[in-house]
Amino acid sequence: GLLSEKRLMVESCMEGATSVEAQKCTKATSNKYSDESEPVLGADNYLYRNKYCALCNFMTKFIKVVNDIVGCNNKSRFTIPLNNIINTTTYVSSCPFKVQISFPGVLRRCPPQRFLNKTCNKNNTHYNLCNSYAGIINDYANYTVPFYGPADFVVKKAKGSYVWDINNKKYIDFTAGIAVTNLGHSNSELTKILNQQSKNVWHLSNLYINEHAVQLSKKLCQKTFADKVFFCNSGAESIEAAVKTARKYTSKKFKKDKNEIISFSSSFHGRTMLGIALAKAKNLIDGFAPLPKGIKNHPYNKIEGLEKLFSDKTSAVILELVQWQSGITKADQKFISKIKQLARKHKALIIIDEVQSGIGRTGTFFAYEQFNLVPDILCFAKGIANGFPLGGILTSNKIASAMTVGSHGTTFGGGPIACAIGSSVVDTISKKSFLQKVTKKEKIYINELDSISKKLGCIQSISSAGLWVSVEFNQGINIDNLIALAHTKGLMILKANINTVRFSPSLIIEDDLIKKGLGIFESSILALLKK
Repeated sequence: GLLSEKRLMVESCMEGATSVEAQKCTKATSNKYSDESEPVLGADNYLYRNKYCALCNFMTKFIKVVNDIVGCNNKSRFTIPLNNIINTTTYVSSCPFKVQISFPGVLRRCPPQRFLNKTCNKNNTHYNLCNSYAGIINDYANYTVPFYGPADFVVKKAKGSYVWDINNKKYIDFTAGIAVTNLGHSNSELTKILNQQSKNVWHLSNLYINEHAVQLSKKLCQKTFADKVFFCNSGAESIEAAVKTARKYTSKKFKKDKNEIISFSSSFHGRTMLGIALAKAKNLIDGFAPLPKGIKNHPYNKIEGLEKLFSDKTSAVILELVQWQSGITKADQKFISKIKQLARKHKALIIIDEVQSGIGRTGTFFAYEQFNLVPDILCFAKGIANGFPLGGILTSNKIASAMTVGSHGTTFGGGPIACAIGSSVVDTISKKSFLQKVTKKEKIYINELDSISKKLGCIQSISSAGLWVSVEFNQGINIDNLIALAHTKGLMILKANINTVRFSPSLIIEDDLIKKGLGIFESSILALLKK
């Protein structure tokens, strides 16, 4: 629309809306004294909006964002055609700094684009703002390999379940770094441990023993099925270690060609060559052939045809007990029982990938505790050190004995800082009283989401496993647009697939913050439905 000297020309920005909506909006915004309008940028400004019109509200927020970025005063005039906001580059022609920006809009989702400031200089009062915000986004686009499509804001700090961007906008975080910061951002107790350990020793390599790695190993063994632990840096590395260990054991104990691995559809085991070969998803493997061999893939939770994949060459079967790619999906107990039966019959190992589901995420310390199953090897990472890189595998003495000095290793895995933090995380999260609170918070999510579902009628299904929640929508909701709109309203959420979002908040997120965040979630859905 056009911000003229008299009013917002709503007719120009209501493309696609009904004439009735356009007339109502125009009437309201034409009269600054109307009950349905309210001032936006101050009494001296000519912009008024219909406070009941989602599009006017969006335009208002957009213009405020532009003001923040370019430092224009309240009386600046803009030309902002709606089709430009949705599809292409928007120009703020009246800005003295000749700023050109790209804005993703409300009808589609895209990575942050460059913010180009052509005349800003160090003597300019807006130099610091332009340099910090636009400069960071510009440098991100210029200097990083485009593996990611991040949100269109730059994070400055985080505490608990809140995140602030560099403009001091506050967000409620339902992501926890993708199920990582289980004890909240910048946890005070863990920060003390990190600071103290950083004064003693940072890094040694595994040529030398550090006591924190030993202490954490002992705690993990005492609290699980395991006798032995191997530490690495990430979930993907833990998958590599697990498969190598399994193949080493079965080829050594039984026969050399007992090396085949059975995996399942809709799984996610990281983005290494082995990880994508195990998942065998088209979007992961496209362009990366040839993939590692000796892997067979079968539909998740499907018993029919499973036995045909097992043979005397099967080394191990690897699976997630809780998947997330198709929404939060738990393994069926009959499916697990069949895997156990076939693994025993063919002397194959069972590898459980708990990179995301472990460390309290599902309401028990590890998810396998809920499935009447004892793994041969378990993979963990993510929440173990609350954001400090650490991962690993748990296994038995029998299986670990197949590995010898030099058969596997890592430079950074099991470092003293990571393990000192991890040791404290395990002490806290493994407590029964802590895990009971996780289950209670899960119920709050489900109850609130059920209420939203009944009111809006656009939710297909709601699934959960502890504080790991997914919401599947019908065809009326575009997930990328929903996430983008939630960001503008101050909520961080995750995409699972084209019709599903997921939440993986801190395990200590406050109950009232869950409800507040879901209130934003509901309003974001409602805004999309109106559009």
